[in-house]
Amino acid sequence: MVVDDDPVNTKLASVCLKKCGLQITTASDGKVAVELREKSATQEGAARFDLILMDCKMKMMDGDVAAKLIREFEGGRKLPSIPIIAFTGGGVNDKDDEFFFKAGMQGMVQKPL
Repeated sequence: MVVDDDPVNTKLASVCLKKCGLQITTASDGKVAVELREKSATQEGAARFDLILMDCKMKMMDGDVAAKLIREFEGGRKLPSIPIIAFTGGGVNDKDDEFFFKAGMQGMVQKPL
């Protein structure tokens, strides 16, 4: 799943990942990403995700908040954790790494891809 509130970033990431042979689902903000993750675990026929590429700064719900909610959902249902990778355009330092890990993310990719 690619989660970003900027349609250009979403399209760019999706095109790059599709060239690698991956199937992509997109979400326009963190709230939608949380809803899609919950549906993937509770509804038959819903999309299943192997990875979530999550923008960090979004208008409706930031990536760190969405990641924490996804982790709470997974933990409450004893589901395996889907890897969440921070997708950020900002400069990255050691504090950012710690911030991403505390939010339940496993790594970081800097924009643009």
